[in-house]
Amino acid sequence: MNNDTEKKVYNVEEIQAMLSLGRNSTYAFLEKVFNEKKPFRVLKFGKVIRVPKNSFDDWLAGKDNNDI
Repeated sequence: MNNDTEKKVYNVEEIQAMLSLGRNSTYAFLEKVFNEKKPFRVLKFGKVIRVPKNSFDDWLAGKDNNDI
């Protein structure tokens, strides 16, 4: 991908695969993160959930010290 079309957000299925979680666990985890507004950003558009790539990648790399 070039910079103009580089992915900016992850969908639920991508988060699920990266964290090796089941579908229900992933939705529950993302709902908790959305409600607590930490340790990374979660965006909701009706029933559609997206996670900004930079926010999630920083958390996964340990750059965010907030515990969940």
